Amino acid sequence: MTDDNDIPPADANFFDRGVLERWVRRVGINIDTHNDAEVYCSRRDNAVTMVTLGGVVFLGQLALVADIHTGWQKVGTAVLTVVIAVVSVYATIWDFRKRAVEHRFAARQYAALRRGLERLSEVEADSAEARWRHDEIHKLWDATAALAPNAPGRLREQAERRFDERHGVIGSPPM
Repeated sequence: MTDDNDIPPADANFFDRGVLERWVRRVGINIDTHNDAEVYCSRRDNAVTMVTLGGVVFLGQLALVADIHTGWQKVGTAVLTVVIAVVSVYATIWDFRKRAVEHRFAARQYAALRRGLERLSEVEADSAEARWRHDEIHKLWDATAALAPNAPGRLREQAERRFDERHGVIGSPPM
């Protein structure tokens, strides 16, 4: 989930260790969040696809073995047809597969940001290369935050907890 806190301020003293650590934390959480959102959307896409295909196969088998011209079979077949059509329409509207790809791309972009931050932390703080790398990271961060789709808030909260547990943080530090 992107918000204004995900974008580093242009005038921040990047080489202050606290700022660097906060940015690395934000990037790590965004990577985890978008990876989780990719899995979430992929699972939803698989479920909707299975319901649609399973319903069509079941409907076909029902048409082969049942006399659908009378009674409850006719009503059941009509209801099942409508349910399959509605699920198919929602699958098209929600487009979980596209959203999964967007989250995968966002996670990869944030991973590129993390690599940039790692390289930046290795150069002299007052060098021209450091200023150039800082500006490039800032541009990439702006673009990534603008293009990244929103992820469910609970996924971000889970990613924050996991990140903090991996890095030995007790309680969530302020962003």
